Amino acid sequence: MTVTCDSASILKAIVAQNGALTVTTAFMVLDELCSGSLVAPPDVDLGVRGRIGVARLRRRTPPPAAQVFARLLTEHDAAVGFDERASLDSMRLRR
Repeated sequence: MTVTCDSASILKAIVAQNGALTVTTAFMVLDELCSGSLVAPPDVDLGVRGRIGVARLRRRTPPPAAQVFARLLTEHDAAVGFDERASLDSMRLRR
């Protein structure tokens, strides 16, 4: 069975309550991974790294404040280069 879902909270509930699998970034389930309610298989690395994204309505110019915010997010994303696998490994060491 395949489920398509736009809600991270619903998707996490489906996985937690039904033994299902999902492909997502660790960032989306970080709290659950830290608490141990969900686990990431250690032998699976899809090479996916967390990135910040910005979405807007097509054919609409965002207001100036939104444009500045999007620019700052993009700069921050480039600066941190968030590596989810390294973060997960670091969390496991702290437990």
